[in-house]
Amino acid sequence: HYAPGALIHMAGGREIYGVDGLTHFVIQMLAAFPDAAVEMEHYCDVEETDGVIAAVRWTLRGRHRGAGLFGSPSQKPVFVLG
Repeated sequence: HYAPGALIHMAGGREIYGVDGLTHFVIQMLAAFPDAAVEMEHYCDVEETDGVIAAVRWTLRGRHRGAGLFGSPSQKPVFVLG
């Protein structure tokens, strides 16, 4: 579950804002790796004076079988740590 105004920090300095932005990113990932298995490995949060700050570590394993965000399908196995 994400707050409507969630700000998600990604590798490479990329930021995704809000549930719509996150939904779009997840759809792109699943389209590129249609056989992907996603696992949440760790979650932590802390309550600050201005709200809750949370972090999730997840992994994705699959094969690059779909075109899109990562170019033409290579059929190679992938492991993504997020």
